[in-house]
Amino acid sequence: PHKSGISYGDPIAGATCAAAIVGGLLYREQNGTGCYSVLPQRDGVTGLVGEFVIAESLGWPMGYRIGNGGHRSTPHNVYPCKPDLKPRKVLGPDRNPISEVFDRWIAIDCRTNKEWRSLIKVIADPRLLQNKYSALSARESDSEKIDEVISDWTSRLNADETAALLQSHGINASAVQTALLLLSDSHLKTRNNFINVSHDEVGIHQTARPTWRLSNRPKLPVLSSPLFGAHNEEILHELGYSPEKIREMSQTGAISTELIGAK
Repeated sequence: PHKSGISYGDPIAGATCAAAIVGGLLYREQNGTGCYSVLPQRDGVTGLVGEFVIAESLGWPMGYRIGNGGHRSTPHNVYPCKPDLKPRKVLGPDRNPISEVFDRWIAIDCRTNKEWRSLIKVIADPRLLQNKYSALSARESDSEKIDEVISDWTSRLNADETAALLQSHGINASAVQTALLLLSDSHLKTRNNFINVSHDEVGIHQTARPTWRLSNRPKLPVLSSPLFGAHNEEILHELGYSPEKIREMSQTGAISTELIGAK
């Protein structure tokens, strides 16, 4: 069994819902009437595996886990790089450090013979300068030997600098990033992907900005998610409730700023 990672049904339902709302609003603009949208999660997720439904109906062998290889690209793997000088802490469930890691890695993918020629020129290792390796089939047969040579080369180099070097020669490469390493990624920094927001308890902290970029609405969020019940009074006041009624609702427990059983 192979877990997919996140629970895809939830974000897919959200994205589908947003698209349906836009479609409904466009329909209203064109026809003057609204519409009712039904958004079943299972239907949305089923649409993501359409190629497998077709494959199985045709009796085609189902896909299986193949690791980093077998993608009609050789070399196609992750390779060890020069370790970090400063440790990266690994936190346990209670958010206290339980270990430290130093390892860094780079992903390299050669899809064409042209990219292969560029790679061996950069690495300049005689073990790779064999005529037979000009054919993909030969590289696939000797993939483990090729990976060993590349690992010897990358293990002495910085992951980010090596990725930039290979990219400059037209080779698909990227430093393998952990979640925290992404915060210092130069590309994401240039894209202003992480912004500072304020939270009543945590204070100023970083978060990812909205992924969409609207030229006419460049203003970014300045506040983090609100605390539980933070806007009770504001919302109820807008709905027409008097201050006296809002106090009564709070005293009777109809509204609260604390979760039941939180203490």
